[in-house]
Amino acid sequence: MTKETELNILAGKRVYLSSPMGHVSAEWNWNKQRLIVINTLIEEFNLRVFDPYNDPKQANLSLLNQYKEKRDFDSLSKIAKEFVSQDLNAVNWADIVIAYVPKGIPSCGVPHEIINANLGKKLVLLVEGTDKAKINIWYYGFIKHRFIFDTWDDLFNYLTEINEDKHKDDPRLQFLYSYPVEWLS
Repeated sequence: MTKETELNILAGKRVYLSSPMGHVSAEWNWNKQRLIVINTLIEEFNLRVFDPYNDPKQANLSLLNQYKEKRDFDSLSKIAKEFVSQDLNAVNWADIVIAYVPKGIPSCGVPHEIINANLGKKLVLLVEGTDKAKINIWYYGFIKHRFIFDTWDDLFNYLTEINEDKHKDDPRLQFLYSYPVEWLS
């Protein structure tokens, strides 16, 4: 297909990009890769991406850590509850949740977001980064393996296939093919 005749089924769809944030070691910093992923989602697929790393609430992280050190769990809980609520509201806003689940990087938020998105009948796409066999077996119990990817390039190839109308017969993707974007905005 040429650019002029190319379908853009994903244009305008809302994506929540879930990835580990807490308890991340200094050696594991996916910031540079994250920006490449976001730019690709926006520029190549015309998706609207919500990135929790760029959420203004992140400015409260040092305050949360201070409350934790002071053992002021009431104040910590109040702000943490707002964090969770805001992120889950963003998951609810999304049409698609793309979750980065690299092996060995602990996270409570990512599984919570994946489960809520799945329960909300959102399309959930998982990326391990190197090998989808490294993804926890539990996810395979409720996310179909065709929505789990080894690498970001594999995910991008899948999104390209969606835009090329190659998955229009997949019942799980009917929301992409059935309604004009303006109805869903």
